Amino acid sequence: MLPGRKRRHRLLEYGIEEITESGEAECRLALGGLCSEDAEASTQCSLEAEAPERGLPHSRLALEDEGARAVSDAGDEVAEGRELELAAHDGSGHSRPIVRLGTSGDQGARGHTPSVSYSILRVAELEWEQRGDGTGRTIARLSDSLTQSRANIWRYPPGARGRRHADHVQEEVFVVLDGTLTADLGEPPERHVLERGSVLVVQPHTALQLRNANSEELVLYIYGAPPVSEGADFFDDVPD
Repeated sequence: MLPGRKRRHRLLEYGIEEITESGEAECRLALGGLCSEDAEASTQCSLEAEAPERGLPHSRLALEDEGARAVSDAGDEVAEGRELELAAHDGSGHSRPIVRLGTSGDQGARGHTPSVSYSILRVAELEWEQRGDGTGRTIARLSDSLTQSRANIWRYPPGARGRRHADHVQEEVFVVLDGTLTADLGEPPERHVLERGSVLVVQPHTALQLRNANSEELVLYIYGAPPVSEGADFFDDVPD
């Protein structure tokens, strides 16, 4: 018969369960405990050796970190559009969830990219209409392409003028595209002359009258918001 310690190591090495010495049950329990302690010690040593490298204070955190890294490291596969599935159980007694990583084809379902809507109105394609008020002014209507505001391009022949008025709620912007604009603003009216490229902004309740006092055609881009077409007070014309 082998000496006690050598015999015990041989038994552990070969997994021999049959013990002929007296106290068989006690030895069997002792050997089982030794096997368990040796296995746990081996795992503990391995984790404690890895924990300092990651700056983790305890081996249990190293074990939890292993599980976290298994999920996060596999995130690299998202770029390739693959899925990751982990076993529901890793043998350590802790359940591990199945993690599914979306593919590039899922973007339409998970994230919505709003559609882009726009209009391009080229100068050569604009349709000009007579204003129909005897002034000779013509208008290219842009408001049909707008939803939150109103805008049009106006042509004023020499000597033409619009009606003097004050909008209740609409703020208006006037851009001189060509020619020279003469604007009478406020009450009493104050006259201003704006050359090509100038911009005039008029707040609600401000009286204004626009005219072309020059010998060349005046072209105006007029923009207003909110998109209301009614609600204004009208006044007598300002004398030339």
